[in-house]
Amino acid sequence: FVCLIAIWTEFEDVRPFNRHIRYASTFEGINSRLHDNQQLAEETLSKNRSLAKYAIVLVGGVSKIYNSVKGLELYHHEVTAPYTPLHVTSRSIFRHIVEPNGGSSEFELYIHSWNPDLKSEFEKNYVTRDDRKGLSLAWQLYEDNSFYERVYAPLLNGSEWKQVSFSISMGKAAMAVLQDVAKRADDARRSHERVIFIRPDILLVNDLLINEWTVEEDVVHIDRHPHWRGDFYFVTCSQRALEHMARLPVYAMQNSVKAHEWIYPSFQSQGLKFVMDSSMRPGIHVEVYRRLCAASYMFKKGWEHYRDGYGMTKEEWDALSSVCR
Repeated sequence: FVCLIAIWTEFEDVRPFNRHIRYASTFEGINSRLHDNQQLAEETLSKNRSLAKYAIVLVGGVSKIYNSVKGLELYHHEVTAPYTPLHVTSRSIFRHIVEPNGGSSEFELYIHSWNPDLKSEFEKNYVTRDDRKGLSLAWQLYEDNSFYERVYAPLLNGSEWKQVSFSISMGKAAMAVLQDVAKRADDARRSHERVIFIRPDILLVNDLLINEWTVEEDVVHIDRHPHWRGDFYFVTCSQRALEHMARLPVYAMQNSVKAHEWIYPSFQSQGLKFVMDSSMRPGIHVEVYRRLCAASYMFKKGWEHYRDGYGMTKEEWDALSSVCR
């Protein structure tokens, strides 16, 4: 029990293996590695950085490109399919979120990913590219969630593991944001004006103009999915919302959570209000990358549109097209 608590509360940077992570055979080995990785993670949380106006928080797994109707696990390492190309989806985030809202200097970046094998891709496309160096990296953590699945599976109470996994990623990232802001309590800016939690494998084709919104406490903006089911992104300025996001894993394991059906009730139970953005309709303005060919309005724009605007190659377009065949 003590060991499990240590794994949850310490930052961990796990390197990928072909199948599953090779965990230390003794508690001493586990605790030693966690201590080393805690130090690595804390090096990223520099106290000398000035708090940016906005924060982008990338959370969850990067899905692979294939037809999920076949019943395959989207993030399973053994699935032989290409990953969503982060150079395309990151370009859409920069083009439609960062650039219309003041540019890279107004943002800082937090990353929690279930894809340690894509760490270099995240860094290449969000941190080191010449046209994106103004974006400050505040914190990053890459883990393989197979260990979490094995440990927490007996506690899920009928919940879908993918949803619990997403809640854990959200919770860890939200806690990192809260801790980072607390460490910089002397900063003139006491909090970010907006914190944007967003999946790294979605494609936007419309601007999300957060700088035009009225600041409202205890409000969370989501994409305009029917019945308040939006989960592509969450935007808030509410401390209470961030604290609830940090507690999402507890809610997800205590309740039977299913895709699209649990996030809104969980926020509502805490007195938080969802606002659906009319400029972000799934299938029209935003969609999971691997489902682009099923979003006819977006797909009919054609390869040239995504090549010129987002850097998509012909091979990547053909891979997308094959999903719906």
